[in-house]
Amino acid sequence: MFSKILVPLDGGEAAETALHWVKFYGRKCHSMAVLLHVSPEERTGSGFRRVAAALDAQEYLQGIERELTYAGIPVRILTTTGPVAEGIAKTARREKCDLVVMATRGPTGLSRWLSKGVTDQVMRLSRTPLLVLGHRTLKARDGRLRHIVVPLDDSERSHSMLPWAERLARLHRARLIFLHVYPSRPGPSPSAAERACEILRRRMDAVCEDLRSRGVRAEFRPQPGDPATEISWIPNMSDAVAMTTRGRSGFRRLVSGSVAEDVVRRTTVPVFIYRTPALVARPLPEPAGV
Repeated sequence: MFSKILVPLDGGEAAETALHWVKFYGRKCHSMAVLLHVSPEERTGSGFRRVAAALDAQEYLQGIERELTYAGIPVRILTTTGPVAEGIAKTARREKCDLVVMATRGPTGLSRWLSKGVTDQVMRLSRTPLLVLGHRTLKARDGRLRHIVVPLDDSERSHSMLPWAERLARLHRARLIFLHVYPSRPGPSPSAAERACEILRRRMDAVCEDLRSRGVRAEFRPQPGDPATEISWIPNMSDAVAMTTRGRSGFRRLVSGSVAEDVVRRTTVPVFIYRTPALVARPLPEPAGV
């Protein structure tokens, strides 16, 4: 599934937490690791200082290379200069990587560039799927992902990631939990959101049944509430979250870029970010008989 993995590193300890997952996928998928260091453009400083910084970066990456090579993972080292987020996104695309694994730092230690702000920019720019490890992310229990939550709305853009989520579940032998949060209003008759949720439930029940028939455990969980606040407990249901970076307005913000960034900020589990193709985010057609 992942034949080439890009690993942006800035020399900080937080960035090196990504190596746990690089080793896991490297052994599981026989992947190559591409170690990348981006030197931000500096308007000040002598040429000697810039050369010394480049040599330090090369030596640092070579140390990581030795660690991964010892683990049996082939490695390629790349260094570049320029805007950090753009450099990461462009390198992933140019090198035809299948995944970018990057860890973010908390509010301290911002002298390094692999901060939350840079990660947010990469999430918006990258066409390559990301595995984002927030500063509060814990290691998976026994190194396994047992449950993966996939937030969904009723748009084509959201559902276009289902094949990718299936591959991820097969790789980890994990259960998929398709989560749909919809606003519920008290009243004698169901709201438009509740009616849309019922249509989505029937469709996803069929999807889950098909997945189970092919050996992938899956279930659909509709949840009334406010999507903007319910994201706080999404990670508590799972060992990982897999979500898109685009969505629609209103309750469909659950899969928008800003909510994905909030999940990364709050969660203690790894977050897979899948950039869906440029589809018009229109509602899916109703199944026959609904």
